[in-house]
Amino acid sequence: SVTKAHRPDAGEVPASYPSMFVFGLKSLLGSVPPVESFRIDQALVGAFFTPSVLGLYVVAFGYTNLPGFIAKGIGGIAYPHVAENRSFRSVWRFFFLSLLISAPLAVVFASLASFLLPLLFGESFNRAIPLVGILFIENVLTSGRRVLSDGMRGVGAPGAGTVSELAYLVLLVILVPVMTPLGVRGFVAAMAVAAAGSLILMIMLTLRQSRRTKNA
Repeated sequence: SVTKAHRPDAGEVPASYPSMFVFGLKSLLGSVPPVESFRIDQALVGAFFTPSVLGLYVVAFGYTNLPGFIAKGIGGIAYPHVAENRSFRSVWRFFFLSLLISAPLAVVFASLASFLLPLLFGESFNRAIPLVGILFIENVLTSGRRVLSDGMRGVGAPGAGTVSELAYLVLLVILVPVMTPLGVRGFVAAMAVAAAGSLILMIMLTLRQSRRTKNA
C-alpha cells in the first residue's frame, strides 16, 4: 500500500513518459560526458603522440582523478536535494562545496606528486609529473561544472549541462590542433582551457536561469 508520505500532492500532475524522455534527452551529454565515457582524450593522445606518452598521460590522469570522484558524490546528493526544493541557493551551495573540497586536495596531491607518482607507479613514470598540475586544474574545473549541471537538472533545466559539455568538446576541437604541437603538456593545457571556458558558460547559464525563475 502507498503510505501517506509517498502519496502525490493533490495538485501535483505526474510526469508523462514523453516529458520524461525529453528531459533525459536534454540532459544526456551533461550526465554522460563523452570524454569521460569513451575516453576521447586518451584516443587523441594516442593519435598525436607515441604509446609511451599515452602511458604517461594515463598514469597522470589516474593520479589526478580524485576531484571527479568528489564531484560524482556531491552531484548525486545535489540533484535530488535541489529537485525537492527548487532552490538556486542550494545549487550554488553544492557547487562551492565541491570546489572547497576538491581544490585544496588537488593542491596537496599536486605538491606530493614528485614523491607519490614514483612510489605508486615506479621511477619510469617520473616524466608524468609535469602533467599532474595542469590535469588537476582541468579536473577541478570540470568537476565544478558537472556539479552545477546536476543542480540545474534539479531545478528543471537539464539542457544547460549538455550545452556546456558541447562547448567543452567544441573548444577541444579548436584548441587541440593549435596547442598539441607544444607537446603533451600543450594538449593537457588545451583541456584545461576548454574546461575553464565550459565552466564559465555553465555559470552564465545558471545565473540566467536563476534570473528567469525570479522574474517568472
